[in-house]
Amino acid sequence: MNDINAYLERVFAPHAVPAAIARAAVFAFVDDDRIYPFDDCNFAEPGEDSLETWAGTPESAAAMREQLFIWLQGSSGCLYGFWSHDGRPMLDAPIVYLDDEGDGNGVIANGLDEFLAIAAHGFSRITPRGFEPELDELEGEAAEAFFTARGIEPAPDPARVVQAARAAHPDFDAWLGAKLG
Repeated sequence: MNDINAYLERVFAPHAVPAAIARAAVFAFVDDDRIYPFDDCNFAEPGEDSLETWAGTPESAAAMREQLFIWLQGSSGCLYGFWSHDGRPMLDAPIVYLDDEGDGNGVIANGLDEFLAIAAHGFSRITPRGFEPELDELEGEAAEAFFTARGIEPAPDPARVVQAARAAHPDFDAWLGAKLG
């Protein structure tokens, strides 16, 4: 990859690249096609419609896209996005998880900073129901360079952060169900 900044601009277009992402050009892995900021999650490929694949129809994806901006995907097919359901700017919106199996979806953080503080623990998957691997399996692991280069500290109680975010945005499941028909 020749120009990481240009790639990130395409990933986040039409929005600006969030400062926490652009702050340092340190990522877990960069190849010719993708950037993996941490673990096995990669930024959504510019021009690839992972939301349409996930939603199953162009119509459902189009309806979701009005309030949902996918920016990160796991190797299994799970997606992470900003959900601007209450009029706030998209990149200030809560972060949601869309499960690769289609169930277990939900809000997982009140915003990007909370999401990154959870991810700084080293989880390979952050869901409304828990984490993979579990927190006790990660004890003693050093934070990846992505987080240390940006000064992002792991959240003291990641489960509590997820619970609080879900409580603050309880209508995601109903919204998602309506969009999927």
